[in-house]
Amino acid sequence: MKITDYSTLVEAIAGELMRNDLADTIPIWIGMAESQINRELRALDMVKKCRTLAESREITLPTDWLEGRRIQTEDGHRLLVASLDELSDMRHRHDERGLAADPGYAPVYSLPPEGTTGCNRPRYYAVEGTWLELFPNPTPEAPITLEMTYYARLPAISDQEGETSNWLLRKDPSVYFYGALLHSAPYLLDDSRLTMWARLYQGGVDTLNAQAQVAEISGSPVNRRRNDNFWG
Repeated sequence: MKITDYSTLVEAIAGELMRNDLADTIPIWIGMAESQINRELRALDMVKKCRTLAESREITLPTDWLEGRRIQTEDGHRLLVASLDELSDMRHRHDERGLAADPGYAPVYSLPPEGTTGCNRPRYYAVEGTWLELFPNPTPEAPITLEMTYYARLPAISDQEGETSNWLLRKDPSVYFYGALLHSAPYLLDDSRLTMWARLYQGGVDTLNAQAQVAEISGSPVNRRRNDNFWG
């Protein structure tokens, strides 16, 4: 049968298992499959962009954030990723503008040219839970607009109106189908088809990930000599 939405997915899973007593259990397996897919899949369809105004060292991430791809200021300066420990060390060594707090330390970056704004322009970021920490710090007096490109969480599907399908179920329902069947294994205790389900699920995920990698490589600009002048 053709899988087109949540109800046909549930029906197909029950048919594969040849069971008609799993109405309350199959939705749990689908939810588990979605969690696994969010951990393992990084497809082009998951990429989203948003803009946010940063007025302090911390900003809240989009609710569907999975993983960052690129964060930059609106004029194109890309922020570098760091760990929270690295940001903490920078704050000990520098003031909030990124200038050395001690003559023995170099600044986070060279001072901006005269007449430009931006001592508080963020250069680094770290992700912690549902928020993003920046350094140097933007301020309410000198806010910075950030453009964030990230991988978004797969929209969960259900039998509720408006939630019965998503881009993955339309594009490759086999990932959902075999992913949910994989999570039936502990319930069914032993099924000789488990290895086949695992192979078919992983094959679907690997194919989508490979397509994303090929598209990213083919769409990359010609390599140019790196310009380390953050203000240039």
